[in-house]
Amino acid sequence: MNKLSDQYLIELLQNYRIHAPKGLAQKLQTFYDLLITWNRKVNLTRLTGFEDFLYGHFLDSVIPLSYLPGSKGHRILDVGTGPGFPGIPMKLVRPDLDLVLIDSEQKKINFLEVVVSKMALEGVEVVHTRGEQLGRSSPYREGFDYVVSRAVSSLNMMCELCLPFVKTYGYMIAWKTGKQIEEELGDAEKAIQRLGGCLEKIQGYALPDARGDRKLVMIKKSKETPSQYPRTMKAMRNRPL
Repeated sequence: MNKLSDQYLIELLQNYRIHAPKGLAQKLQTFYDLLITWNRKVNLTRLTGFEDFLYGHFLDSVIPLSYLPGSKGHRILDVGTGPGFPGIPMKLVRPDLDLVLIDSEQKKINFLEVVVSKMALEGVEVVHTRGEQLGRSSPYREGFDYVVSRAVSSLNMMCELCLPFVKTYGYMIAWKTGKQIEEELGDAEKAIQRLGGCLEKIQGYALPDARGDRKLVMIKKSKETPSQYPRTMKAMRNRPL
């Protein structure tokens, strides 16, 4: 695919019941160009081909929007965002979202600050921090309607990192493969309950051109997370919930 068009994105996203805003193709091309330019200098992602980016990063990031209410003004946090996935694609499709991106690697934060500036993205905050540190701080703790993460980590650890940020009756959404779910969900059930959540659904979908199947783990926050969580990363690894 040499040239991306708004019409192509409209048709692609319609398959997932997602509205593509006007001018999305140009914004997405700009994001990709910045990503490739920076990736030559610092390692941000292994998926560098345009179709890999389009389907494996962009589309995979925005599909959960079809399961979220369309109301404006939601506050969303992307934990371990890396070079901006899923948060930046979500913002491009839903400009009304109030977005916070956090990551512990300075090179990725530097890249995201350039993306936000060059693309003039409003309502986006980029924070260089670890989730277990920020999760104890106001106004971030219990401050988000949705907390999302595509980070590679066990589900029980992801829950301890993410659920403290979620408002009561908000949602945490984690990306997993089918095999990962089978292995991790049983271990995470106790953690989900202890952290104030309940498993609402596991939504499966397939990416185009046999690029893989995904499972979205959607956890609803039913009550406040106890104040002792999140613990340090060392404690999470040594004594998983």
